[in-house]
Amino acid sequence: MKELKTYLKDTRISQDLLLKDLVAKSGIDGALLSKYESGLRLPSERHIRKLADALAVDYQLLRARWRAEQLVQTVSEE
Repeated sequence: MKELKTYLKDTRISQDLLLKDLVAKSGIDGALLSKYESGLRLPSERHIRKLADALAVDYQLLRARWRAEQLVQTVSEE
């Protein structure tokens, strides 16, 4: 399974969306989206919903990737 950051960026690019386009579609700040795509920060669950809607991807699939990343992050911190 792709990392969430890679999935988000690849999905955006495959839809020929610029970051500013995703900002407009999702209502999420561009700086935050950039951090999500670079892996510097994980989105909130609310932002996962907005991203799923903006990218027209299955919310449950995107949420599952997000939860997996949260678990990896938790284990890495221990």
